[in-house]
Amino acid sequence: MNARYKDGLASLECIACRMAECASRIRVKLASSGMEEGWGYVAAQRIVYGLLNARLSGVAGESAVEALEGILDGDAPLARIGAVQVVPGTKVSGIKGVLSSDIRALASFMDSVDPLRSIAATGPPGALDDGFSRLYERFLREYAPRERSKLGVFYTPGPVARFIVRMVDDMLKEKLGFADGLADGSMVGGREGVQVLDPATGTGVFIVHVLDLIEKGARHHIPRLVGYDLMPIPLAIARMRIRTHPLYLSEGSGPIDLIEGNVFAPGPSEFAGISVVLGNPPYSRSSQNKGARLDALLQAYKEGVRGDKNIQALSDDYIKFLALGQDIIDRNGFGVLAFVVNHTFLRGPIFRGMRRSLMGSFDELYVLDLHGNAKIQEDVPSGVVDQNVFPIQQGTCIFVAVKARKRGGGGARLFHHEMFGTRREKSSWLGANGLKSVPWRAIGHPREPLLAFSPDGAGDEVFAEYATFTSIEDVFTFNGVGGKPGDDELFVSFDPETAQRKVRDFIRNASEGAGPHGITEAKRRLLQNAPALRVGASGVIRYNYRPFDQRFAYFDQRAWTRPVTRVKRQCRDDNLILLSTKLVKDREFNHAFVARAFTDVIFLSNTSSTNCYLFPVRVFDRDGEASWNLSTQYRGYSERMGAPVGEGDLPGALGYIYAVLWSRSFKQRYGACLKDGAPRVPLVEDEAFHGRLRALGKELVAVHLLEFGAFGSDPAWRIDGVGGNVVEPMRGGRFHEGRLHINPQRYLHPVTERAFNFHIGKYQVVRKWLDDRVGRALEESEARHLLAITRAMDLSIDLIARIDAFIEDQGAFGP
Repeated sequence: MNARYKDGLASLECIACRMAECASRIRVKLASSGMEEGWGYVAAQRIVYGLLNARLSGVAGESAVEALEGILDGDAPLARIGAVQVVPGTKVSGIKGVLSSDIRALASFMDSVDPLRSIAATGPPGALDDGFSRLYERFLREYAPRERSKLGVFYTPGPVARFIVRMVDDMLKEKLGFADGLADGSMVGGREGVQVLDPATGTGVFIVHVLDLIEKGARHHIPRLVGYDLMPIPLAIARMRIRTHPLYLSEGSGPIDLIEGNVFAPGPSEFAGISVVLGNPPYSRSSQNKGARLDALLQAYKEGVRGDKNIQALSDDYIKFLALGQDIIDRNGFGVLAFVVNHTFLRGPIFRGMRRSLMGSFDELYVLDLHGNAKIQEDVPSGVVDQNVFPIQQGTCIFVAVKARKRGGGGARLFHHEMFGTRREKSSWLGANGLKSVPWRAIGHPREPLLAFSPDGAGDEVFAEYATFTSIEDVFTFNGVGGKPGDDELFVSFDPETAQRKVRDFIRNASEGAGPHGITEAKRRLLQNAPALRVGASGVIRYNYRPFDQRFAYFDQRAWTRPVTRVKRQCRDDNLILLSTKLVKDREFNHAFVARAFTDVIFLSNTSSTNCYLFPVRVFDRDGEASWNLSTQYRGYSERMGAPVGEGDLPGALGYIYAVLWSRSFKQRYGACLKDGAPRVPLVEDEAFHGRLRALGKELVAVHLLEFGAFGSDPAWRIDGVGGNVVEPMRGGRFHEGRLHINPQRYLHPVTERAFNFHIGKYQVVRKWLDDRVGRALEESEARHLLAITRAMDLSIDLIARIDAFIEDQGAFGP
């Protein structure tokens, strides 16, 4: 007995690491023996998990080794120790001798510990996590971290799985008339009424929790349980868990089928009678699940959004699993669909067709938004720390949909609840609650056209008002998303000379075999076109990188990820461009700005999907001929308001819209509305009201273009302190008592706190500008520019206050 383990109880991490070490050695030896890498990756896992399975099944020591070596010689099925053939259809000569020492060493280790006790002892009291899944996740973290991340192998926390299983059980009892819930053996139409499918079974978390719930109930009837997964090892773990489950041991095998394969491959008839679809499907926008059947399943989800520019999100794996589950329940005629999924589909405009389809299929929809999204700025209550229940950045939700046997009319009713807090707090809450104890908010029927599956944050009256306003997409006849270099480090620089040099040096070094490791797609395309390139000053453009942060970019449409050449053509000094968004995932709407130069796609926010769109006042064709990009209706409206659009006053053409979009009172009343779709503005029919806002907005445009001529002399701001102007990190913050620190010794003053805190889009402008220059010595012109930015922030705040004071005096944008 190894002295490191008391009574054979080794830590789960120790067992996982020893298995991973053995699997890594086996993988290398298989590769050196001529086995294809893909097979070797799986085969090594099957071997080590075969030994674990043998130990759990009571086959230990030399017996397990002999059985496994027999398989490696092709003389015996691996089923002898509870798994499957190691390498289907593949024979590698001499493999037994190559792997023998590693197999025997791991078998000896397994004999010295008690894996089942270690698995059962995993996790703090009340955590409800399961050791089998955690063992596999830790194993993969050590054995194949890249594959683990790519495949999204993260076990479902026990509290999440338990909550979903309890919800399903309650739904079957309360909504579908199955008195014993998941343990009900009633017959419906000649078939057993409750049959369960987990289409992405993994390590069997949900199926085991179904067994747990049934074991604790009055009846121990096991319904038909079907699980699918592409990965053999998680399924092998699921089989281990089921075989060692007390209910399985006491009641017998039951109708439990775990199938290695793609759940989208079988035809609809294979799932006849399935009344419950539950689980945790994978999230992957680069989904490999494709085919005619999936295309057919997604048709309804794409209705009404086919004209949108980017509907790639509808090809995410979790969307396809939802569509499959919906189709299975529809064909069955009744049932429950219950998944934990990415919560983006609850409000995203691109998913409105999907939401409409789900509302048409089901009678009741329940959404428990678990939040925890690190990719966007969520409206987290003040003082609350919000964490994800999974170790991922993407926020999640539990979505449960019920289709009654005798359906009512009027469309689905929506019930919503949301949770913020730490992972531990959420886990504890999920472990203690169920259908009846959740304080569901009855939303009723979601509002057109968005049909959001979450509260709008504003009342019906406000949304009705906002719907009467005019979208800026109807004001500007053409708009387009900003540019995306694809490799900012290579293509974007602080000066034009460096912009040329970096591209020239990269091409030369790459041709000499000194290219960087992990080459980007943009670099790859640049190299492909290098023979035709003549790198020079003509390729350098002014580039609006972030608010008040104009840089220089080397532009070649053959290399850039998103060159948007038609949009770029509009960006010239004699034009003016409104910058805004069509979707805001940041905390609040501050997403309006103006520009003349070509602008980056994340100019206003680096939050996923909150792209910057350009709305030019004038539009230029390929020959350079200009015309108005303002609709005939809007130009007619401006003329009625006594302010006809003229070529000599492009800021005036934007003034009224710009003032409205920056009005705090407007954003406070319609903030929830402004997050979904391009902004809408009210076109008032009061000439005096329009004229005053137009004038104030025109001033704000000038400030944001740093055109200060009409605003008087510069205040007495200066740079003080000792040392140079090298920008350094400031852990204690850059702003202290009116001083804006470049580094601990050098600072600008006096600077107002309000100027330092001012946001455009997601960015705190002044801090962002400095933080992006850490390590760089500011030249005198850059220091002056920084002073101009702080002044622009103060002027912006004063102008916005004047806009709001006028609006308030007129009684507009209020209840």
